[in-house]
Amino acid sequence: MVTFSQTEITSKKDIDEIKEKLSQIHIDLTHHISTTNRLNPDSLFQTMQSNLTSTITTYFVSEADRHLNEHMIENCRMYKECKSKFEDLLKEQASFINKKRVTKQDLIEKYHLLENLKTTAPFKQCTTCFEEAHKLLDRQTRLIKSMNYHETDEELIPIEDIQPHEVVSMIFEPIAHIQRIEILKSLFYEPKTFSQLSNFTGLRGGNLLFHIQKLTNAGLITQKHERSNYQITKKGYEVLKIIQHLLTNRHTMTKNGL
Repeated sequence: MVTFSQTEITSKKDIDEIKEKLSQIHIDLTHHISTTNRLNPDSLFQTMQSNLTSTITTYFVSEADRHLNEHMIENCRMYKECKSKFEDLLKEQASFINKKRVTKQDLIEKYHLLENLKTTAPFKQCTTCFEEAHKLLDRQTRLIKSMNYHETDEELIPIEDIQPHEVVSMIFEPIAHIQRIEILKSLFYEPKTFSQLSNFTGLRGGNLLFHIQKLTNAGLITQKHERSNYQITKKGYEVLKIIQHLLTNRHTMTKNGL
């Protein structure tokens, strides 16, 4: 018999509620498409994105209200005041769903505000209410991180700690050849066999193997076992995306005469 923890049950309930909301969005969008003579893809995407973020934000707010009602101590004279402060805090964090970029500092700030409120709590029983508010904050944080969370500069390696020899040996040297870039490009969308890579690059035998080994040693591509296909790694994918962004910026600047 399969059993679920309370956290798993709660998460499943959350997902089911969001699915129900998304189903309604799908109905609304279908109606929008059927009643629009000329569909604008950008307009449709913006409508869909707006409806989705609005639905999740509304869900966050209603969920916070429901859980606070169920778990806070009502017979406390501070109940209304504390509940209002918790709701305001959670509503502010829920609004992050509408932001294109949410940083670690944004999220940390909400936890600091909650901790500051806790320092003014006058009763021992306040712990119960603050624990519930903290749980709700955690749940919002997990979903926000999965959607539009970005690392801040403070989370990255400081510029002064960058070791040039590491950069060259781990990144630049392994891709400092036209054919290695071609190999990465060919693996970007799907894995390939040695023969397919040979056909794609025009390289044969040991010559191709030499370049493959360079990329493998640098962790840019991988082969799970001897006869399996070659595939790009997360690191290789990120290197290609950086190159893509650099070239896009260069083309944009050239186009604008900069």
